[in-house]
Amino acid sequence: MEAVKPGGTREQTAVASWFDRAELARARLATVEQLPSLVPCFDLWASAVGRFGECELHARAADRSRALSVFEERRKWQMGVAEARNQAGIEDLAALRETLPELGREIGSLELDQDRVGAVMDDFERQYRETLADWEMKGSDAKKLMDQFIEISEAIRSGGLAALPEHLDRKFDELAAERQTPERGNRDNMPWWKWIILAGAVGWTVAAAIVWAVYSGYRGVIAVGWWIIEIIHWVAFVLFC
Repeated sequence: MEAVKPGGTREQTAVASWFDRAELARARLATVEQLPSLVPCFDLWASAVGRFGECELHARAADRSRALSVFEERRKWQMGVAEARNQAGIEDLAALRETLPELGREIGSLELDQDRVGAVMDDFERQYRETLADWEMKGSDAKKLMDQFIEISEAIRSGGLAALPEHLDRKFDELAAERQTPERGNRDNMPWWKWIILAGAVGWTVAAAIVWAVYSGYRGVIAVGWWIIEIIHWVAFVLFC
């Protein structure tokens, strides 16, 4: 039996750590003055991640007790919490999708040289690919993470940065549908819903890196490395929640 510490349950502690990490990233996003709606978009995405993460932690705890025929008295409560957190995450996604058009309008009002955007994307892709290669994970998982980046990269290269909100809107629509199935998208050992939600992590960082690079010069390109480190922290929580 796991003792409940004064700081909260394991599930609460994990989610609290997630929001602590998200707050640091939020502060950096807030410096992108040209895209004020980037922060509320990120806030809703971070909230959805936390809700879904807590949902899965509680649902798995109930599943373990069921499999081992122990703690029967906990299961109803655990599954109740899991269902409530999942629904809250779905509602966060709905609110996020309502906010994305404003982000699209802000991006559309910027004067972004497409060649410069392409150069930043090249730099981001190189550093992200190298970071994933050095991170301890299966090659198949690293490729799925890279595939998410490539999808976003192709959308931006063909339609400009303004294509990003529409791309993410389609992804989050798919994510909401996955989370509303009986198994909440957990059909595989590494569920697809997790890869979908990580598209948001890549999206926010790519948008910030591009705008920084265009409006802040070389410092913006250097900042790509900082954001890639943030992505890895987010990936660690989402993949293992």
